[in-house]
Amino acid sequence: MIRARRAGDALAPELEAILLLAGSGDRRTECDARIRAVLARADFELLARELRDRRLLGLMGSRAIAAAGDAVPDGFRRQVQHARTTARARSLAVEAATRRAVAILDASGIRALPLKGPLLAADLHGDTGLRETSDADLLVPQAELEPACWLLMNDGWLEPADRRRRGGVPDLHFALDHPRRPSVELHWRIHWYEGDFAAAMLAGARPGDDGLLRPELADLGASLLLYYARDGFHGVRLAADIAAFWDRHRADLPPAFLLGHMRRYPRLRPALTAAATAAERLTGVPVRSWLGNRVEMDRRAALAVRLADWTQDGERDQLAANISLVGGLLGPGRSVPDFVRRELVPDPARPGASAVHALKMSARYAAAVWRVRGEREWADDPETLA
Repeated sequence: MIRARRAGDALAPELEAILLLAGSGDRRTECDARIRAVLARADFELLARELRDRRLLGLMGSRAIAAAGDAVPDGFRRQVQHARTTARARSLAVEAATRRAVAILDASGIRALPLKGPLLAADLHGDTGLRETSDADLLVPQAELEPACWLLMNDGWLEPADRRRRGGVPDLHFALDHPRRPSVELHWRIHWYEGDFAAAMLAGARPGDDGLLRPELADLGASLLLYYARDGFHGVRLAADIAAFWDRHRADLPPAFLLGHMRRYPRLRPALTAAATAAERLTGVPVRSWLGNRVEMDRRAALAVRLADWTQDGERDQLAANISLVGGLLGPGRSVPDFVRRELVPDPARPGASAVHALKMSARYAAAVWRVRGEREWADDPETLA
């Protein structure tokens, strides 16, 4: 990974290009001259490698080509085209697995809503080649999670190994691998601290032209914010999805369209407000207005936003700890036991190993908080760059 700016050094042009290309259509238009100037200084081989590592070569590589035109080397163009072709081929396999799994569940009366994947790529970006995907994600009712697993296992998917919470459900999903087909992840919720929202999103979903369920637009917008929060505001990939959602659907969205969600799902308020703040700073989309006229964050949510790391610059284990810590900070007050069990006690059958893990994670949490103490940010502030 490219090193981010430190101690007044200039930000690498490849990183600045990634930031600028992740923005909304309005921001990219506003920054068009700057994007072209940055790309004129960029090493396109390095840019291609960075975008590939972030699973963004198809999307942002295409935007770079559109912005820089003839200044883009042929080799970069070929790599972008290859990335898009490969993503489309993978999406076909994932969509086939999605349809097969949905048909199996539907035959037994189990409602299943596809999440993310090829359908989201087509809806947000207009081309499955612009958003890489690797597995099929389905949201099913909590009460049907176990039967859904057995139905898919009877069709060749393998038994999931996910750790179960009290009550027999996993934290988020059961992951079922397959020797030949893409994996399927069966979700009963989409964020650590909710359940009611996922159930309501599933109940309110309606079939699209292809027969597969689609969430209502407001629920889709809320889910994108929750994915971003659950991923610890790491990188720009999920923020770019939020920007694309706004570019595609802004004309169909009423003002403050998520204000009702804030009121109905108070446990999600920290995640929604923090994600809206982080995404707005990064992409230029007026995300906070989605939540109403006043968006107030408590101190924990504000700290979570300061931990947002769009550069992905740092030691891998520390970055993973940052993501974990954001999840803890955005939980409601009574979520601490669940957070400790999920993040600090990975293997209850090996208490010694879990104790060592807990000590290491606690030290990394302390390092993360120290790094962003006061007004300092974990990585460069995108507001100073756009």
